[in-house]
Amino acid sequence: MLKVLINDSERLFVVVLCLLASFVVNFLFQKLFFKNIIKKLSEKADITRIRFFQHISTTAIWLIGIGLALSFIPAFQTLSQTILAGAGLISIVVSLSSQQALSNIISGVLLIVYKPFKIGEKIKVGDIIGRVEDIDLRQTILIDDDGNTVIIPNSTMSSQTITKILRP
Repeated sequence: MLKVLINDSERLFVVVLCLLASFVVNFLFQKLFFKNIIKKLSEKADITRIRFFQHISTTAIWLIGIGLALSFIPAFQTLSQTILAGAGLISIVVSLSSQQALSNIISGVLLIVYKPFKIGEKIKVGDIIGRVEDIDLRQTILIDDDGNTVIIPNSTMSSQTITKILRP
């Protein structure tokens, strides 16, 4: 009985240690790495790209930490095998049901990586002319000359001709 309690307390300690390590690694990575990047690139910085990689790194660090912590809990070791077995079916169902959303996300990643335009630039997409206010994974937000906010799905942005307007 005592041996079981010692093993359980050791596992709990390792789980807490994994989660604490994830927190510390994420904190250090965000505060030291991204803070230094923003300072060094100040005027040249493309804040959209930096924010995107900041969110991706945070998600990856926490997923790895939580996954590692769960691997030390015996009940979750069996559960993880079951989840992996059903992952193929779940991924097919999710991809078919959210095809448009995935298209927008993939287009958003491509817009951020290839940077055909930046935040603050004036562009023309189809019949719409406006200054780029924000680019996220699902949509691009433009402010037209009348001050109206125009939200364009990224899949539309990828399929349309985009013209950069160089004059102010």
